[in-house]
Amino acid sequence: MRIRTVLTAAVSASIVLVLALALGSWVFVQRLEATSQVRARAQASARNAAELLVLTQEYSLQLRSAWPNSGG
Repeated sequence: MRIRTVLTAAVSASIVLVLALALGSWVFVQRLEATSQVRARAQASARNAAELLVLTQEYSLQLRSAWPNSGG
């Protein structure tokens, strides 16, 4: 094989490898961003559920203290 052919093949392979790595990195970043968004939504849902739990407990305590002869 001629040197020019070997160099052309090496440069072509390098370019293809760089493009493949760039594409792989982009896909990885997109999946990571999607995972981050799902995690943020899950945390917001958990926080809202915890706030609702506190509110329902406060409401039931207020009802119990306001109920006549409740013993509380």
